[in-house]
Amino acid sequence: MLIDWLIFKDPLKVSNHFFMAGLLLLIVGIFFVLERGHLFTGWFRRPAKGEDDSDRKKIDVHKVGREKNGPIVITKPARYFLNIGSFTIIVSVLISLF
Repeated sequence: MLIDWLIFKDPLKVSNHFFMAGLLLLIVGIFFVLERGHLFTGWFRRPAKGEDDSDRKKIDVHKVGREKNGPIVITKPARYFLNIGSFTIIVSVLISLF
């Protein structure tokens, strides 16, 4: 923040940069939450060595449903990025008010 202030010396520009950085941090945090959401479970199944397409078994729908309907897991990196991103956005709004 101090480096940004020394370069631009305009509170509105500093606030805009903080807001954009906060949005980026929120997107990274949401990515970490979605990473553990098993969104692609059941879409892809790698064939075993020597297995052709006719030997493929059907994917168990109930197993895939259990994994996708599991609880939302917020990991430590996700919590960190979500907290820092929301704090940065709040700071940017407070800077722009003054």
